Amino acid sequence: MYTIRKNETVDRAARLMAEHEVGSLIVLNSEGKPVGIITERDLVRRVIMGNLLPSTVKVGQIMSRPLVTVPSDISVSEAARQMGELGIKKLVIVERGQPVGIVSSREIIQATPPLMDLILEKSRTGLALTASSKPLSGYCEACGEWADLLVEVNGSFVCEECAADIATPGET
Repeated sequence: MYTIRKNETVDRAARLMAEHEVGSLIVLNSEGKPVGIITERDLVRRVIMGNLLPSTVKVGQIMSRPLVTVPSDISVSEAARQMGELGIKKLVIVERGQPVGIVSSREIIQATPPLMDLILEKSRTGLALTASSKPLSGYCEACGEWADLLVEVNGSFVCEECAADIATPGET
């Protein structure tokens, strides 16, 4: 996660994004508090399409605000729901009131197929935990790592990560 002050120019923001290969920057006020976000989309829609000179436009003039934040323990589905409801593509992750990262709709989309595969595998094998099921913890029979939750797949008790790998063979 990278930041920029709101009084800096848009061309500086574009250079920072390119240098760090990121699509957005958290915008800070003069006290260093997060007040917005500037994205590649903001650059295109508000500067280029407005035929403005990037070296004369301040980040604070075109940033998106308010800064939408979510706690670090948010579920993938809840993050996706909030993005959809608010019509945004990025959420700022916070811990103890401080931004620690950004999650994008693209990252959520990339995470969804493995989660769906795991859910489908559990439903096909009838192994999904029910409210009355007692979670089983122990060492995964596939990777040997300790897991707080083991699921049975093809007669073996494995962690959820290995279960997802077993459900989608051939992928790396």
